[in-house]
Amino acid sequence: MALVTTVEGLIAAIPLLLAHNILSAQAEAIRNILEKQGIGLVAQQAERDCGATVTQSRVEQAA
Repeated sequence: MALVTTVEGLIAAIPLLLAHNILSAQAEAIRNILEKQGIGLVAQQAERDCGATVTQSRVEQAA
């Protein structure tokens, strides 16, 4: 009986683990996109406020 319970647990756990990994990767990708966009917005605002040009290398260094 314990073996059957173990198999049933694995049958439930493995697909959920795969789904978790896929969703986590997608969430991480979205977070990275939002972070880059946020950095870009801050750079644009700084450029407007200071009149200085913020180069792409500075933006990448901030990430």
